[in-house]
Amino acid sequence: MNNAQPLLAESFESLFLQIKTRLDTSLDEIGLNDTFASDAYSWTNHIYHSPSVRYGHLEYFKGGSDKVELVHCVLFPNYFKGIPIFGFDVIKLSGNVTGIFCDYTPCPFSVKELDQEIKNVYEETKHFHRELSEWAGFFSKNFLSLTPDKLSYSGLEEKCLDLLDKYLAYCSKVELNGQYLDNTDALLNLEGQNKYSLNQRNNIKTQKALAKYVGFDKTKSFIENTLFPTFKV
Repeated sequence: MNNAQPLLAESFESLFLQIKTRLDTSLDEIGLNDTFASDAYSWTNHIYHSPSVRYGHLEYFKGGSDKVELVHCVLFPNYFKGIPIFGFDVIKLSGNVTGIFCDYTPCPFSVKELDQEIKNVYEETKHFHRELSEWAGFFSKNFLSLTPDKLSYSGLEEKCLDLLDKYLAYCSKVELNGQYLDNTDALLNLEGQNKYSLNQRNNIKTQKALAKYVGFDKTKSFIENTLFPTFKV
């Protein structure tokens, strides 16, 4: 039996604004600040960077029928910094939160203190874990893939926001330490991050859900150029 509580639209918009405030404080916004709106949907995207985060994307999407609502955030580190990728997604369908996802994904680099932080949350939330799809095997072993039920949604949300805070704090710290990966490891970082994006594109559910609102061509362009882009040397 699913005891998840229906959420007001303001709850997801509030989450989006909480993340935006954090990113606005820690990173610089660049390039894209797009808001699309129609009777069918509203859609906002922001792009960020800093010396340690080469590409950050924050997205808020709400279908006009209220059947689909999501918040998405991903932060790709600078190629010359040995930091994992941070990802956080929350999805609501027909008024209920159906999935909360969060990870520090090594590509291939990880950070012990961050690994311990997400491991702690993983252990605390085991009873909310959901089975992963076949395409999702590239995430860390502590990847949070959660379906809220007995615990309130806000409790899980706060845990993930705390993981974001710790990630941003670590990024700020390494911006000042003067330590960089050598060219060989930086290339590994580039390749690993590109593989992450290519693996994420295998999520057919994302493609189908967005295409219903904006069409296949716009969906394909968004996924490849904004949501999960790849980069060449």
